[in-house]
Amino acid sequence: METITGTARVEYRHKKQSGGHGQFAHVLLDIEPLTKGGGVEFDAKVVGGSVPREYIPSVEKGCRQALADGALEAYPVVDVKATLFDCSFHTVDSSEVSFEIAGSHALSDGLKMASPALLEPVMRAAISIPESDAGDVIGDLNGRRAKILGMMPDDNDITLIDAEVPQAEMLHCATELRSQTQGRGTFTMVFDHYDQVPAHLVHGISISKTGNRRRLPRCNRGGGSVPLAYPTPRLNAAVRPLSVGGPDGVVVVAAQD
Repeated sequence: METITGTARVEYRHKKQSGGHGQFAHVLLDIEPLTKGGGVEFDAKVVGGSVPREYIPSVEKGCRQALADGALEAYPVVDVKATLFDCSFHTVDSSEVSFEIAGSHALSDGLKMASPALLEPVMRAAISIPESDAGDVIGDLNGRRAKILGMMPDDNDITLIDAEVPQAEMLHCATELRSQTQGRGTFTMVFDHYDQVPAHLVHGISISKTGNRRRLPRCNRGGGSVPLAYPTPRLNAAVRPLSVGGPDGVVVVAAQD
């Protein structure tokens, strides 16, 4: 997923002449970010009859098409508002298709100007480990960009760790957790939210497309090479789930291959 962190004002004029009726549409958009979870909004504040009202839905359709392709890595864009504040048309050459094309190009250009950011899925992880291994596991989680939300010891010398961890950092966690806990550690994780990828990790990300598949390069991080982000939350096949289909899609994984 992608989003934007800034604002932009963009103008696009679509004009094409190839014999007979041509194509013409001229749109001006304001683009701004919404709060996290705000989705996508389109608003029209065109006044004074500068364009027939039937063309405005076409502009919105074009904008939504542009949001599906993103500005950085061709991922869908979320938490964005586009406002059509002015436009012009030609009595002969303008059409719904022309305004759809103009809206799509205008928003696509505007996203690039509005400080786009790449988002990655963040998992909520519950980790159960022997109390004696807590220090090593916490250190490993910190290296995985985890946010520790809490720790709770129980009566059996077991410590329960509640944490938010980027999904990409958890894909090869099972093997290291087994090594750190002599095979006694387990964890569950479920998708929680999307968050912005740190700038120093975005630099090396690029997408190569094979058919309809999107693939990301792998980034060496300590003990191995892991993908930086995925378009949708999913488990890597390298981590073998022992039981799947718990409450709310929780995946239970033991520290073994």
